[in-house]
Amino acid sequence: MNGRRAATLATTVLFLFALTAMSGRPLEGQAAADFSLPTLAGSNLSLTAYQGQEVLLHFWATWCKPCVKEMPEIEAAHRALKEKGLAVIAVNVGEEREAVARFTDTHGFTFPVALDKNWDVASEYNIIGLPVSVFIGRDGRIKEVVQGGSLTRESIAARLN
Repeated sequence: MNGRRAATLATTVLFLFALTAMSGRPLEGQAAADFSLPTLAGSNLSLTAYQGQEVLLHFWATWCKPCVKEMPEIEAAHRALKEKGLAVIAVNVGEEREAVARFTDTHGFTFPVALDKNWDVASEYNIIGLPVSVFIGRDGRIKEVVQGGSLTRESIAARLN
């Protein structure tokens, strides 16, 4: 490998390392960024409508296997914990309304599904990979960020308590 090629490779590796270190996670303790997105139900959803509630903001897609695995757990938590103050907002990223509607109808999800077709909100939350769940406290600050499809009904309940 010549010197120029080695330098290019080293620069690329450093750039990817820096990008990985900076990306994929909103900062815990930060105020959650407000947004307004269309929903499958045909209305607009904004985060400010959930002010004063615990919110699970879940970024996902139908093609994402860990997302598909995790979604029934999120639905179970939503059904069990909504009376205790948990609001679930599922933000589908990058997909067409029809595909998302087929998927959610097939699985019977009852939480609101917002559509972030161009990754605008996902980008604002520094989301690169999916799934990512952002837990937002009643004070509007990010409490925790969970990546990778590991949520269960029980782990969501533990975070609410």
